[in-house]
This record gives sequence, structure tokens and C-alpha cells, in this order.
Amino acid sequence: MHPDIVLPSIIVGLLITMVLGFQMLIVESSVDNRLQAEMQSNSALALELIREEIRGLDQILSEPDNALVFRTFAGDSVSISRSGRNLVISRHFAHSQVTDNVTHPLNLSVLEFSVQPDSMPYEFANFIRVFLETSSNPDQHVASSNNKSSARSRSQTDFFLRHKAAVN
Repeated sequence: MHPDIVLPSIIVGLLITMVLGFQMLIVESSVDNRLQAEMQSNSALALELIREEIRGLDQILSEPDNALVFRTFAGDSVSISRSGRNLVISRHFAHSQVTDNVTHPLNLSVLEFSVQPDSMPYEFANFIRVFLETSSNPDQHVASSNNKSSARSRSQTDFFLRHKAAVN
């Protein structure tokens, strides 16, 4: 073979490989950015859902840890917990004896509750601290990615129980 014919085809092949490699890098970066934004929005949504439920809190029924169990002003019993990677809100209605379970698929990897200040018994606490973490699954990432890390988002918020503070 003549070197003038082989050399251009090698150069074209290298250029195609470089262009496809850059394209794959752009796709990976785009997917990683989308996943990070999705984990952040899941984290914010989980906090907002918890905030809406806590708004009706009248009495904490058990020491908060991985689940928060409380009674509302209407007498309903509410439990907020994590099941697998989902946020689960269970409400047992006092007037009808019916239990309503709502599952929110938010990719939760951690959900913890605590009362503030720590030295106070949970029945008299004025703040509830919520810490949660959302993380992506490896199958949500680009298949050719050698990076085995996942997109994560952490959130922590203290909810002030205004009505309990006013009574204390």
C-alpha cells in the first residue's frame, strides 16, 4: 500500500475517535448535572412534604430517630419515615379508623429526626431537626462511565414548633 493513502485514513480515524470521545464526555457531564439537580430538588421536596405534615403537630408520641410519630390537632396519628429509598407518610384518621399511606419516591438514603435542644425530653421540645440525604443509583448514570460515585444532596432543617413554645 502506498503511504499517501494510509496516512489520511489513519488521521480521519483518529479525528472520529476524538470527536466521539468528546461527545461521550459531554453526555456524561450532562447526565451528572441533571442527576445532581434532581437530587437537590428531591431533597428540597422531601423537606417541604415534612414541613407540611409537621404544621399540624400537637404532640410527639415517641422519641424521634429514623421516624417521627406524632398526633395532630385533629387527633390523627401521623408517622413519617423512610422505607427503602422512599419517604413514607402514614396517617391514621381518628374519626374513621382508616389509615392512609402515601409513598414518595425521592431516592432517600438517610432520614433522621431529633429534638432540640438535646437535653430536653422529646415531649417538651420546641424544635424538630430533620436531616436527610438523597443519592442517585448507579444505574441512573451513563453506562460507559468509569466513575462509580453517585450524585448526593444533603439537607438539614430545624422546624420551630411555635404552638408548643407558646405553651411552655
